[in-house]
Amino acid sequence: MKALRNRSAAAVAACAGCVFIGLASAQQESLDPSLATSGVTVQSPDRANRDDRTDLPTAAPQARVAQQFTYQARLREAGLPAHGSYNMVFRLYDASAGGTLITSTGGIVAVNNGIFTVKPFWGTPDYPGQDRYLEVQVNGSILSPRHLITPAPYAFTADRLEWPVIETSDDYFFHLSRTSGDAAFFETEADGNWAFLGSIYAGLEGRTVDETGVLGQAEDGIGVHARRTTTTGTNPALYAESPSTSSYANAIVGEMTAASGGGFSCAMRGISNGAGSGGIGVWGSHAGSGYGVYGTTESGWAVRAQNGSNDASLFYGSQPDTTIDVGKHASGNGDDGLWIAESQTSSTDSAAIRAIHAAVGNDDAKAVWGINDDADYFGVGVQGDGGWVGVRGYALGTGSNSYYGVRGDAGAGAGGVCYSIYGGAPTGTGYSGYFAGSVNVTGALSKGAGSFKIDHPLDPYNKFLYHSFVESPDMKNIYDGTALLNAQGMARIEMPDYFEALNTQFRYQLTAIGAPMPNLYVASEIQNGVFVVAGGVPGAKVSWQVTGVRQDAYANENRIPIEQWKQGREVGKLLHPTAFGRSANEGIDKSRELEEANKGNR
Repeated sequence: MKALRNRSAAAVAACAGCVFIGLASAQQESLDPSLATSGVTVQSPDRANRDDRTDLPTAAPQARVAQQFTYQARLREAGLPAHGSYNMVFRLYDASAGGTLITSTGGIVAVNNGIFTVKPFWGTPDYPGQDRYLEVQVNGSILSPRHLITPAPYAFTADRLEWPVIETSDDYFFHLSRTSGDAAFFETEADGNWAFLGSIYAGLEGRTVDETGVLGQAEDGIGVHARRTTTTGTNPALYAESPSTSSYANAIVGEMTAASGGGFSCAMRGISNGAGSGGIGVWGSHAGSGYGVYGTTESGWAVRAQNGSNDASLFYGSQPDTTIDVGKHASGNGDDGLWIAESQTSSTDSAAIRAIHAAVGNDDAKAVWGINDDADYFGVGVQGDGGWVGVRGYALGTGSNSYYGVRGDAGAGAGGVCYSIYGGAPTGTGYSGYFAGSVNVTGALSKGAGSFKIDHPLDPYNKFLYHSFVESPDMKNIYDGTALLNAQGMARIEMPDYFEALNTQFRYQLTAIGAPMPNLYVASEIQNGVFVVAGGVPGAKVSWQVTGVRQDAYANENRIPIEQWKQGREVGKLLHPTAFGRSANEGIDKSRELEEANKGNR
């Protein structure tokens, strides 16, 4: 027996009558004396053409729990504790009898007073959670039954692991760390998906061939939350990129899947909590000639802008030489709905705003329509200010109709006065209205004075000639001419055929020409368009003049009032205050201008 305990590994051939007790399972195992006792040589079914290990490693304090476990047992021989070197093989099965061989290892094991300790599987055999059974062979004899592998103390913690991993204030519930490479790698060959935890590219990296690289889902919380903890730098909390060259490709997409979304629900929203003027909620840019921001809709607003301030832009845009502001307190004197600053000076055809309406049909469509719904007596539809021309109008008609470069229409209530076109008196030498061409007035014309102005017939290149209008309290027409007296010193003078229909209240003037004619007189007044002159010198010439007051339908309906009381703001004001030696501010027109200027202060 003493010789048996001191056998070398080469001398060990059999261990008939051995008793094997596995301390890890707390069961006593006996050696079957009928088993073969030939030399130990085991072929692993799942590792063809590879011999079992010939050098079984011993326990190592630095070993990683996830890769090996320690197995300790007691071996008896002939009823006494075995001592010496024994050839042992360890096999891992998925069943207590028969089953599939998972892996195996073997070698010379030292037994001291019946006790031995080994780490049989220091690779990474499959431990998916199902039962695993250990089979031991000593000096060619297989011990029976197989041992059930029971949990080691570290495995008790695995039963309590929860997901997601929770970071505590002083430690991590679950921690993976590696100085190089990936801390963890997960792969599904069938789908072509793989992911890294703590990879060299990112803290978490997900890849896929044609599915989802990283998928986050939440029942009622946040599916994926990206957060950047440092307060400086420009790296984003979330970054998406796509190298696709296909049409309608997207680097990032947000989609609301509900067919009837709630009010103000949105597929993608940008929020900037900065209180200053430098923050941006959503920023879109494009490197080419496409769109920085593009919005479409079926029946709503393609782009809707809204702000909660009375002095902030609804929309702001700029490009070289142009600034656009929508809904901004731009000028400092009022709230402007649309403010455009254009500084382009290279072309006389440039415009801050150009609207083109390709209207077809008979509708009077407008390229620009300014509407002001302010209260009565306030509000301006369109205003033009210019260094040369305030408002310019063109009508480029090509047909035979009437066309208007500028047309003005105005309406007023009872007692009101309206002006379709009103020109204020300018400072210095100038005109409230200037017409280079014919002027037609279908209504009454009121004026402070009137004259014709022509090039002086004697010096047309250096002088003008003015003649004042003939004024009358009546709506008077003047007709005149000369007549040659006959042998009786008489003349029959015919008036135009419309004379009596147009005029009434006739007045006559006769002037002798060539010699005095003290007896010259009107022999008969106008009847059937003819009056007769008599009492003159036979063969002499007479100058005559006849006036009449209009009696046509328009004149009868619009008779000019000769005297009229001033009304409203006209009382105490003058049409021509400087003619009376008074200040221009006492003028009626100046009063209108001051009233317009003071409207905003009421």
